[in-house]
Amino acid sequence: MKTILRILILAFLFPVCVTAQTGKENSKYLFEEFQDSYIFYKDGRVFSVPLNFDLVKGIYVFIVNDNKEENEFTDPDQVLSMHVGERIFLMSRGRATEVIQAEPKFHVFYTALKKKAPSGISYGGASETASVDSYTRLGGKGLISGIQSDNRIVSDVSKSYEVRVGKRDRSFDANNA
Repeated sequence: MKTILRILILAFLFPVCVTAQTGKENSKYLFEEFQDSYIFYKDGRVFSVPLNFDLVKGIYVFIVNDNKEENEFTDPDQVLSMHVGERIFLMSRGRATEVIQAEPKFHVFYTALKKKAPSGISYGGASETASVDSYTRLGGKGLISGIQSDNRIVSDVSKSYEVRVGKRDRSFDANNA
């Protein structure tokens, strides 16, 4: 009888302790807050700005103290490196590239794993039958379609590593290591 009572108590307490969703929302940025950093340009200029990496758009963004709004680099090809504290980042398309070691080469690539943002409509709420993930628009001489980036959120951040061994570059994922 006591064992049945214990099982029933555990059966009622277990659903209270276990939750299906943690409620933790992943940030769209690589760093929790904008970090003070130095931007080094190929022509020798150096700027000090608060910097972060927007994982959804795949670009580095910075804040100018005057207006407190995010800005993108107008000419990212001219940026040599970005020093965030003791860490060094390189400009790359779609992912953040951190230099762990220059010689031999050892880089870490941070890439966002994105998913469709949940809709604001709860179960049983009103919806439209024409509601779809993608859209099509006329552009030039043909049709162009794609998923709207505003409707994406970061579900996780993937890390991949690239190491130079001899004269060859080897890469591997953190998940497959």
